[in-house]
Amino acid sequence: MFGRKLTRLAIVSAGLALLAGCGGVTGVDDGITIITPPTSTPGDSGKRVPASLAIISGDSQATLVNQIAGQRLVVRVVDNLQRPVKNVAVNWTAVGGIVTPLGPTTNDDGEASATWQFDHAPGVQFVRAEAGSLSATFQGTATLQYTSVDAGGFHSCAITPSAAVYCWGYNGDGQLGIRSQDNRNVSTPASSALTFRQLSGGRYHTCGITLAGVAYCWGQNVDGRLGTGDFTPSPEPVQVATPVAFQEVGSGWNHSCGLSKSGIAYCWGFNQEGEVGAPIFAESVTVANPRPVSGQSFKKLGVGGLHSCAVDFDESAWCWGLNNFGQLGDGTTQWTLNNLRDTTGKPISSIPVKVESPVRFQTVVAGAYHSCGLSDGNAYCWGDNRQGQLGDGGASRALTPVAVTMPPGVKFASISAGDTYSCAVSTSGQAYCWGDNQFGQFGDGTTTSSNTPVTVASGLTFSSFSAGETLSCGVTTAGRVYCMGNNQYGQLGDATNVNRPTPVKGAYQP
Repeated sequence: MFGRKLTRLAIVSAGLALLAGCGGVTGVDDGITIITPPTSTPGDSGKRVPASLAIISGDSQATLVNQIAGQRLVVRVVDNLQRPVKNVAVNWTAVGGIVTPLGPTTNDDGEASATWQFDHAPGVQFVRAEAGSLSATFQGTATLQYTSVDAGGFHSCAITPSAAVYCWGYNGDGQLGIRSQDNRNVSTPASSALTFRQLSGGRYHTCGITLAGVAYCWGQNVDGRLGTGDFTPSPEPVQVATPVAFQEVGSGWNHSCGLSKSGIAYCWGFNQEGEVGAPIFAESVTVANPRPVSGQSFKKLGVGGLHSCAVDFDESAWCWGLNNFGQLGDGTTQWTLNNLRDTTGKPISSIPVKVESPVRFQTVVAGAYHSCGLSDGNAYCWGDNRQGQLGDGGASRALTPVAVTMPPGVKFASISAGDTYSCAVSTSGQAYCWGDNQFGQFGDGTTTSSNTPVTVASGLTFSSFSAGETLSCGVTTAGRVYCMGNNQYGQLGDATNVNRPTPVKGAYQP
């Protein structure tokens, strides 16, 4: 009996070490050691199996196009007991933009992270994180902010803080620069990696200047208005055929002009009314290559429908092209030494004529058949006035500059001429318009025209404002673009085709 007891104890003693690894010793019953079950589950000291992948942060955020999202994308991998699983490979895939992993596998907390640079296309974008058969999808919105906007014939274009170009509206001639001829009622990136500092929209084409001063144009080119040396249209930006570096560019109905950094004006395109500044009897009425207008030096340029204007360094204004309503401002609409008549009998000048006025101008702009300028914050206009676009309270044309009826106590910081109306921004950022308002392009909530300046009813503070053919657009001091007026082709950019008599913010903006 004693021997059997010793044997049993020896066996138990020999196995204590092994048994202890599986539980705890709680007592001895009749000489038999009792081992309790383990307090942890099987596999705790082994490899944990990923059971789910969850988003921790970075979902549903909004960031400017081409910018890195403010929040990192973070996911966590856990097992079926919600314990973190480390050293799990996570694959990241961006559907819009660029995603950059910050590590190859999950860390001790089971987390993996990445940065997300949004694509240049505004709107909803996605990133997918995958760990084996597990996955999670992040959603973000790429938003837009602008530094400038220009309203053209039936389209608009704007520049972002990163100097990228976005356009919207009518695109039947490729004037949006998106490599197609589809209309767009939301802001769409131009098909170019170029960076621009200034744009100008014509009726069916667009021109711009890069940060380096190189001129590019796109759209209709039947008359050489793209300046490429030929008459081939382009649905994306093509370089103007000249080594000249420009400081400013303007687009008219059928022609374009640029002001070189040395102050020489160059023009190209349709020249039947002398708007290119080329002798129409010595050259073709279509000029496909940029040519200097004259030997004069200018500091500012304004390009209209069928005429152009500029300001010299003495602050005198000069204009050339069609003069049937006195839009050249030289006091005539008749043939003079510098003026000719085109084949329809309209008076024109193919060389700059001086605007007859003692007023000193700091800037000048041109509409369809009228022109305007600013002098020490006061506006002056001349030419056609049938819709009240001269803003002097009357309806008679003016062959020389007349003073716009300024709102009391207001000075203008900038001015823009649309087809048959004009707009300006005061030094305090309030926008005003006058002339034709049949589409609500004044943004005053009506379609009533006015021959004196009317306040744009928005409560917005504008840094700039652009009058187009039948629409207006402006950039606020917060970098938001608002448009108003004709929206037949989506040229207001608000994702509709509904005319707006008050300013509407374009799509994809905060």
